[in-house]
Amino acid sequence: MSGKLDSGPVSRRKLLGGAAGAAALPLISRRAAAKPAAQANETIDFWYWGTPEILDGFAKAIAAFEAANPGVKVNATTAPYTDFYQKLQPNLASGTQPDLSLMEALNLVTYKKRDFIQSWDPYVKDVDLSQYYPVLIDDLNRIPFGPSGELWGLPIYQHTWVLVYNKDLFDKAGMKYPDASWTWQTWEDTAAQLTSGDTFGWGGGSGFYDPWTSMVQQGKNMLDDSHEVVQFDSPEGVRAVEHLANLYKSSGGVNNADLKAMNVPLILTGRVAMDTNHTHNLTQEAFTTSEVPWDLAPYPPQVTPDLPKACMGFGDSLVLYSKSKNPEGAAALAKFLLGDPFQSDIVTSWGLMPILKSAMENFLTNAPAGRAFGSAADQLSYMNTFQVTDDFYGWYGEIFDAIFPALDKQTSPEEIAKTLGTNANNKLQEILKRP
Repeated sequence: MSGKLDSGPVSRRKLLGGAAGAAALPLISRRAAAKPAAQANETIDFWYWGTPEILDGFAKAIAAFEAANPGVKVNATTAPYTDFYQKLQPNLASGTQPDLSLMEALNLVTYKKRDFIQSWDPYVKDVDLSQYYPVLIDDLNRIPFGPSGELWGLPIYQHTWVLVYNKDLFDKAGMKYPDASWTWQTWEDTAAQLTSGDTFGWGGGSGFYDPWTSMVQQGKNMLDDSHEVVQFDSPEGVRAVEHLANLYKSSGGVNNADLKAMNVPLILTGRVAMDTNHTHNLTQEAFTTSEVPWDLAPYPPQVTPDLPKACMGFGDSLVLYSKSKNPEGAAALAKFLLGDPFQSDIVTSWGLMPILKSAMENFLTNAPAGRAFGSAADQLSYMNTFQVTDDFYGWYGEIFDAIFPALDKQTSPEEIAKTLGTNANNKLQEILKRP
């Protein structure tokens, strides 16, 4: 096995049992091919989180990387997602930093402002970014936002939001399954027709995604172009609330005790016809073992046929720390994870979508049999991401935590858009002034 990453990919068919064909690593330039990607007798400190399957996938990838680079040792520090930042923060506060870590791209601005991380630009000049889905790179990992910004995160996998539906309930009602032609009106009308007695047409979705997607589908983003003003207090914000209010009439409500007591995703209760979910959630045990005949369709992409298509997605990224002891080694490892065979053999097995375009075929091959995961891949041409800001959760929580409780109180859409939009904007202005 070669000691140079650039001499071709390390075949991981034996290591991983993957069915994907190993394509040449796309990230190493001819200039880089003259020297090893990582030098012998060096270490790389890499922190990451994940489910047992994700942790196992990273462990196998690290083993393959070390085999391709004799003498290089990757020191891995892992934690469940819920504990990851609690474990990382004390180290950063004390001045101790890893070389590389996984990070939600939504945290990039916050970590950049505190000088915890550095730009990837000097280390990825040999990367052909055209081989990756550009929305994740340009929308979510560049500061400032857009193709001309500096790259502060390297996307490693992506998720997208899809419509999940119960085929039995559609069949019993004699209704066609959802498809990419749906508009807001189709969605609202279908949900209403499938609501009767203790059966609901819509599960309630996610306050986290739906308001933002509704704004983008009207041609207006949640933030202005500078990412410094929240635009939910607007006619588009009112229309977004009206749409969600119409859907909400066909749900059991966020506090439905009977549905909650079943302790499964609402679509798996058998009493909900449609709901929205992440693609990666759909390979979890609750879905794979469920007797409910669920399938997935594109997130309803348009308000009306004349307005833009949009769905929402995001991905986790790799960051390079400002006090990295081995930035070149960290960059070599990051490039390995962004290329095949990692993207095809590992990412697909988690139900996470690859960021490398050529690996998408393997995602579809490895997706759960009999499910329309191709509809999720089709959305990538019109997928949007959450724009990069400081303390994303801090200000956007003013909207996504409050919108459905406000609907429960039968507050008017105009008042909801104004109040939530104003609160979110005030919180963002406070955040922007923080040191």
